[in-house]
Formats: sequence, C-alpha cells, structure tokens
Amino acid sequence: MSTNTSTASAPGIGVFLRLKFRILNNTLSGGNMRVLLFVCGAMGGAVGTVFGFISIVSIVGMPENAGYAMASIVGSVFVLGWFLLPLVYSGVDETLQPNRFAMIPIRRRALLAGLLAAAFLGIPAFCTFAASMAFVIIGFILGGPVGGITALVGIVLGAVLCVVASRAVTSGFAAALRSRKAKDHSAVLSMLSVVMIWPMMTLPSFLFSAEHGATLAEAAAILRWSPFAAPYVAWYDITLGDVWLGVAKLAGTVAVIALLLWWWSQTIDSAKLATSKNSGSVKKVKGLPLGLFGRAPDTVFGAIMAVNIRMFWRDPRRRSALVASMGLAVVLPLIWTVTGDGVMLALLGSWIGINLVNTLVANQFGYDGAAYGLHVATGVRARTEFAVRTCVFALFAIPLSTVVVVTLGFLDGQSGRIIGSLGVTYAAIGVTLGAMSIMSVYAPYSLPPSTNPFAMNTGGCAAALPQLVSMFVVLVMVAPFGFISWSLEDSLWSIAMLPIGLLYGLGITLLGTWIAAKRLDARAPEVLDAVTHR
Repeated sequence: MSTNTSTASAPGIGVFLRLKFRILNNTLSGGNMRVLLFVCGAMGGAVGTVFGFISIVSIVGMPENAGYAMASIVGSVFVLGWFLLPLVYSGVDETLQPNRFAMIPIRRRALLAGLLAAAFLGIPAFCTFAASMAFVIIGFILGGPVGGITALVGIVLGAVLCVVASRAVTSGFAAALRSRKAKDHSAVLSMLSVVMIWPMMTLPSFLFSAEHGATLAEAAAILRWSPFAAPYVAWYDITLGDVWLGVAKLAGTVAVIALLLWWWSQTIDSAKLATSKNSGSVKKVKGLPLGLFGRAPDTVFGAIMAVNIRMFWRDPRRRSALVASMGLAVVLPLIWTVTGDGVMLALLGSWIGINLVNTLVANQFGYDGAAYGLHVATGVRARTEFAVRTCVFALFAIPLSTVVVVTLGFLDGQSGRIIGSLGVTYAAIGVTLGAMSIMSVYAPYSLPPSTNPFAMNTGGCAAALPQLVSMFVVLVMVAPFGFISWSLEDSLWSIAMLPIGLLYGLGITLLGTWIAAKRLDARAPEVLDAVTHR
C-alpha cells in the first residue's frame, strides 16, 4: 500500500508541462492587460533574439581573434544574465515556484525534473536558445560538420546551464528574495540596470573600435576560460585545431551543471517553505533605519529623513525620477567623455549638479501627495521640513557628483581642472536646491497614486512653464562659475573655485529654503490641496 502511494506521488515530467501550459492559459485569460503584457514581453524577447542572432552571425566576417572574442562575450552575457536576473528582479518565472508544492507529497528528484522541464517553456529560454542557434550556423560555415555538431552540443549545454543556474539561484536565495529588504535592494538594482541600458548598447561599438582592440583581446582572454563562455566557444577551439581543449570545456560545462543541480537539490526543501537559518533571529537596534546612511535620531527630523530616504527605492514614481536624473547627470556625461566629444569638465560639472536634483526637488511635495497631510496635521515646522529634504538630496547628490566629476576628469585627461569643476558642481547643486525648493511651494501639482512609475499628471503647460523659468534662473546663476572655471583652466587660481562654489551654493540653498519655508508656513493647506490627487 505504501509503495503504491509513493509511486502515485511521483508525477512525470508531462504533468509539470501540462500544469505550466494551464497556468499560462489562465494568465492570458485574465484580461486584456495581461495579454498586452505578454505580447510586449514576447516582442521584447524577439528584439533581443534578433539582436543576439545578428551579433553572433557577424563573427563570420571577423578576424580570428575578434570572432573568438565576440563568441566569448556573447556567451558570457547569456549565462551571466540568467545568473543575475533572479537576484535583480527577486526571482523569475513565478508560475511554478517550489513553494507552490509545499503541501504536496512529491519526491525531490521528480520535483527537480519537473521544474527544470517546465522552466524551458517560456519566452526567456526560447529566445536564448533561438539566438544561440546562430553558433550552429557559423559552426558549419567555419568548421564544417564537426564544428556545427560541436556548436549544437555546446548551445544545448549552454541552455541547460542558463536554466539550471536561474533555478538554483532562485531556490538558494528564496527566503532572502522574498524579504522586504531584498525587494528594496532589487528595486535599486533594477533602477541601475535601466540607467545602464544605453551604455551597454554602445559597449559593442566601443570595444570593437580599432583603438580598443587590446581591451577586447584582454577581456576575451579571461572569458574564454570561464564556465560562462565555455559551452559557446568550444566549437571554435575545435575548429582552430584545439580538439582536446574544446572537449575539456564541454566536460567542464557538464561538471558546472552537475554542481548547480546538487546545490538546487540541497536548497529546494527550504525554498518550498521560504525559510532560512537566520529567519528567527531578531536584531534589536536603536534609532530609525536609513539603509546605507546609518541611523537617524528618534526625532521629527530623523523620522522625516528616514521616510524620505526609504521612499526613494520603494516609491516607483521617485525611482523613475531618480532614473531620469541619473541618466541625464551621470550616463550622458560618461558617454560624452568616452566618445571624445571634448566637453569642458566645468560645463559637465554644472550639468551634473543641475540635473541630479532638478527633477526630484521641483515637485517634492507632489510625491508625498495626501500623506503630506500628516505633516500639516501634526504641525511640522516648514523650516524643519526643508532642512530634512535638503539634507536627503545633498546626501545623494554631493557624493555621487564628486565621484562622477573626478572620474570624468581622469578619463578625459583634465585632472588639473577637477578641483575647480567640483566647485562649479557644488554651486550648481546649491542653486538648484534653493531655486527648486521655492518652486515646489509656489507651483506644486499632484501625481497619480499609481504603482506605475511612468504615470504622470504634470498639469500640462501650467506646471511645465514655472519649471522652465526656474531652470532658466538656475542656469543664469550658475553660468558665471562655469565661465570663470573654464577661463582659469588648470591654473592654481582654479583651486579657489572649490571653497567659493561651496559657500555660494550653501548660501543660495539657505536663502531659497528660507523663502520657501516662510511661504509654506503661510499656505501649507493650499499646498496639501494642490498635491492631493482626485
């Protein structure tokens, strides 16, 4: 009797495949929005597949070293993407997660086999395998039947490695990925990944340019021996005559897959329950949490600061504004510097300082919405309100702008102008904080209380015009510093721009927040009414 029960509780792979299809069918039957999201995902996967396929096929017309390097890089991107995406997005493919089988008596081996087979039924796995089929084509072209067959074996092992890696990572970090802190961290990583989309798109042309051939060769020399690129370059080694090296890489891939399967089997039981060894421990702390910034005092100042810092990665609207700010203030200057457009460091510093805080400060009360009513009801002083918000923005903008300006200075060979450019940057940050604080009180507007980060209610020209005027005022107030720093170049006098810029920025910030605080004390209910969404 017990034997029959044990046998009955071990369903075959077909059961999991049918279950996956059933869940997918029910998902698409849930409404037009779900169908639209699925279609958008499929279109995004198709674009990625075509881009990857073309990148791989281009190996045919490349020199031997460049082709090998391209194969190594593309293969590594495939595998590393499957490794890292579960950590960035708190797991992937939640249709068949292990915790859904927590109350079902099923053997571990049957569960692993079923989940692995079901994981191949999805857009990511299909697109990865379809793009990697280009390796088979060029394997036949460059290496004949042996190269093509070896490439086919390699891409099959590569696809298995990708899927097993994502399942093992999701299972191994199941408890951590479901925690609130992990979701906050993954939100920040997601934000950074969005910011880096354009640099990653320009990376291939940068690497494959003639002047950066040595960099590409060094990267390929490292990646060719890694388990990430091994299944995708084994056919290339065999084509070049290193038969045993290619076989060794395929065998190494099998060993890595076996190791990941073992790790997955050891962690799947805890993943079913979403538990961890440290889940029961409670750490007693004092003060209010500020994440990477330490802890704030148990005061009104500390409470508002903790909330504002935490909301930067919990509120989708603030995250999207932060992405836009970092894209304008960090990514674009890096691209201009790397591509050799010759932009002066002082101008880049003023650009960075203005754009880092402009979007975030211009409508800072609009992000709070009706929640700002608690501050009005409890009588929070406007001076305290602006002091906290200014400190929060400064904690974010000053360190980041310092790192970016120093990096750009060394990258572009303008190290002698770094100190003067930092003064311009700090002046731009201070002027923007002061001017936009005033605007946030005189021209506030509401934002939709939506989890969609792209949902905006800008109020049309009525809201855009004051912001444009404020930006013009900021540019006029910062322009003299940029011109003076540019004219001083790298002379010793440029060092004086640092303390002057700091004092100027601090003075404008204090003046602007003082004006804004007086105005907010007089019309706090009107600001609350303006930022409350109806």
